[in-house]
Amino acid sequence: MLRATELVSNISSSNVTDARGNAMTFSRRDLATILAFSGLSALTPTASIRAEDDAAIDQAIQALRQAMLAKDKAQLEVLCAEELTYGHSSGKIENKVEFIASATNPNWHWSTLDFVQTNRKMSGDIGIARAVLTGVYEAGGKVIPIKDGVLMVWQRQGGQWKLIERQAYKT
Repeated sequence: MLRATELVSNISSSNVTDARGNAMTFSRRDLATILAFSGLSALTPTASIRAEDDAAIDQAIQALRQAMLAKDKAQLEVLCAEELTYGHSSGKIENKVEFIASATNPNWHWSTLDFVQTNRKMSGDIGIARAVLTGVYEAGGKVIPIKDGVLMVWQRQGGQWKLIERQAYKT
């Protein structure tokens, strides 16, 4: 596959004529502009592929939410990459094993948990999602509301989206 610069160079050195046979001249800038608004779009993923990836990330986020609510250790194992770095808004950082142990600890539980205002950006096999985590959890007889911003980085591994990085921050 030709790189865009090679393509522009090849086209600009060709003899191009209009329908009447008159020579047409294009600068490389003209050709680059034409390619940027037409031909290069064929080199990027289609909107339907991006939509499928967006939907898959949304599904992974909802699966994470449900696993956290249910304290489902097996599902958390599936959703989290071995390389997981899980950051809390307090500054505490956990690896996969520590996060799952904390999330499934019987000494506390989520009453409600939602990810709202979610937006995502895709870059190949990486999905970056930002959301606001809202919920209420109970620990030691106390009811604690929470509303934090969350950055999640998902990576496609073996055809499945895995959480590789999560960082919460105060809003």
